[in-house]
Amino acid sequence: MTAYNQTFVRPSAYLTMPFAFPTFRHPPLVTHGTGAIKSLAGGDRWPDTVLFVSGAAPVHAYLGQAWAKAGPALDSIRTVIKPAGEPSWEMCLAAADVLRNARPRRIVAVGGGAVLDGARLAWLIAVDALDANGRLTEQWQERRRHLELVLVPTTCGSGAEAATIAVLSLDGRKVPVVSPALLADEVVLDSRFLSSVDEFTLACSLADALSHAFEAWMSIVPGRLAKEAAISCLRLILSDGQAYDRHARLMDAGFLGGLAAAHCSVGLVHAFAHSIARFGVGHGHANAVALLPGLRRMLARPNAPELLAAIGMTPDGLLSRVSDLIRPALQRELPSPAAAVLADARDRQQLGEVIVADPCMRTSAVTAEDLDMEAWLGEIRDRAPAQC
Repeated sequence: MTAYNQTFVRPSAYLTMPFAFPTFRHPPLVTHGTGAIKSLAGGDRWPDTVLFVSGAAPVHAYLGQAWAKAGPALDSIRTVIKPAGEPSWEMCLAAADVLRNARPRRIVAVGGGAVLDGARLAWLIAVDALDANGRLTEQWQERRRHLELVLVPTTCGSGAEAATIAVLSLDGRKVPVVSPALLADEVVLDSRFLSSVDEFTLACSLADALSHAFEAWMSIVPGRLAKEAAISCLRLILSDGQAYDRHARLMDAGFLGGLAAAHCSVGLVHAFAHSIARFGVGHGHANAVALLPGLRRMLARPNAPELLAAIGMTPDGLLSRVSDLIRPALQRELPSPAAAVLADARDRQQLGEVIVADPCMRTSAVTAEDLDMEAWLGEIRDRAPAQC
């Protein structure tokens, strides 16, 4: 993530600080296309590999099918099946024990963002590079040279496969862990994983990817390469064209959105998602309910016409298209604790204070000073169905 003296500042302050060029870190190898997971099937690396994988049955079924001829039998691989939920310290500590015993030379993680984050965090714990408060030590540097890290997303939203960031859940808070050690050596983008994803989950993933792209492009953090990745992400998701398979297009877009967010950070919508998570709202679902109200505020910024020109859309056309894409997520009820918070004026005020304190607000194009928080949260409340 590009920073000036490791601190995010407003553009006017850049003039008084030492100059630094933006940087662009990315996985050196990306294998992509329908059936790309087969590229991992052969070779002699599996005895030295630990596989982290989602517990979802369709993921296991597809891996077994894809590797049936040339790959290893799944039951012959040392495997960590991630439990449900965000990666907590306890969850990652248990996985770290497996890594300490196995001492693998390769980790392959197959799953959504929580699986990819959990695998990387477990490795940091296993080499004594991460403590229980989410703080990094320098222990990883030598040991990372001897590990190959392969990340295979099964959703198209988190962008975790592209990032040097993993999110640890600590006491209901989401703590970002940032380190070059988290960058994958190889990413595999196989669109067939999306064929078993239901409409709600896909809409949540698209909301997350769209938020990454919009907020990274609008972010105050400079980085032209990353912002071009954001534009490419938006074009791929918003396109009605049939240039290539839709699922392949969305998987590629999720990767590009992750690259953009990893370098330029995000903003208001993600700050809301992080803050409401403690009330049982999934990350993608939270992004979905906040995206349109957040996007309206972003479109009021002075640089919005440049964004619209780059993707070839009008404000109304963009809002309509995004609404269509994420509608299945908007139609899903929020968990009752979250709905209760949004319904109560005092709770909304407290939620607004938590949002303002979220680190994502440091890079947000829409600042706390620009925002009528009560009106914005009221708009989110009115758009989100509540559980009875």
